[in-house]
Amino acid sequence: MKKDAGARRVAVNRDVSRLTAAVFLLALIGCSETGEVAPEPPRITFQETAHHFGAVQQGTTVVHDFLFTNAGGLDLTVDHLRGGCNCAATLITAGPIRPGATGGIRASCETTNVSGEQRRTITVHANDPSRQVTVLILTGEVTGDVVSEPAELYVGHVHRGERVQRELTVRGPTAGVTVEAIDGEGKLFALERVDQDHDEATKRFQLLIADDAPFGPFARAIRIRTTGTRPLLQVPVIGEVDRDVTVSPARVEFGKIDAAHGAVRHLLVRNHGSGPVRITGAEWEPPLGQADVDPLDPGARYRVGLTLSPRLPVGVLESAVVLKTDHPEQPIIRVPVSGEVVAAAPEQR
Repeated sequence: MKKDAGARRVAVNRDVSRLTAAVFLLALIGCSETGEVAPEPPRITFQETAHHFGAVQQGTTVVHDFLFTNAGGLDLTVDHLRGGCNCAATLITAGPIRPGATGGIRASCETTNVSGEQRRTITVHANDPSRQVTVLILTGEVTGDVVSEPAELYVGHVHRGERVQRELTVRGPTAGVTVEAIDGEGKLFALERVDQDHDEATKRFQLLIADDAPFGPFARAIRIRTTGTRPLLQVPVIGEVDRDVTVSPARVEFGKIDAAHGAVRHLLVRNHGSGPVRITGAEWEPPLGQADVDPLDPGARYRVGLTLSPRLPVGVLESAVVLKTDHPEQPIIRVPVSGEVVAAAPEQR
């Protein structure tokens, strides 16, 4: 009896397995017969990728909307926007764009410090696999009653009392508009007229750095006051006032030095100030050698010879040379010194 019952259970299980397999097979056949197609990926389609905004007055904020449609079958997302110089970009519609729906990107560009023909770009990154990056372009012309060239003046490293040869050109004004004043913000620099052709419609200037200008980086502006639509036009001026006394190189690297021999390097010290400067002393810190001052042009240029002592202990060398001067703002100048002392070759011992 037990054997018959066991045989019946095996047969039932076998029949269930066959039935399950048949149902699964029918399901597969049904799926293939329906022919379902996966939805298309998102697809971004712009109405335009370039826009010409025409001619605008300097100082105008140019705003334009670039509209697009999701022509795909899945949600479209704009992952990242990057605007070019003086141009910002924002999404008009937040969140994913459904298939068939429309979205937009708003470009907002400033024209305060520019003039002439303009070309701005916006880079769009989206999840469209066939068009992951799209570049939108804005072009046009910016006009003004008074225009400065360049719109921003970078003068780099300068010294007190120096005349900076980079020129600022002020063009204009148009009929009925006058330039009332052109000056520098603060007392860091003055403007000098360098016109040669006596053309009143074009004024050229160069900068004269003040004798007492503070050391370090600066950001000032040239202010142009007019009777036009922009009564105050400001031109940023960026640079750095270096100290009067400079040392070259700023760091001395001896490299690998044989322990049995000394080594020599030189420093060139220059005075860029209006008055003479004397080097009153030079010494190692800690003492690792000798420092000799040679006045090439007393008060203006010096050469300092740095001689390492022989028989220094093997190892990394980290030291400094201290220069003492009679300059009231630079009484001490430290020059870092580095290198490595290695064991002498056997034949030299």
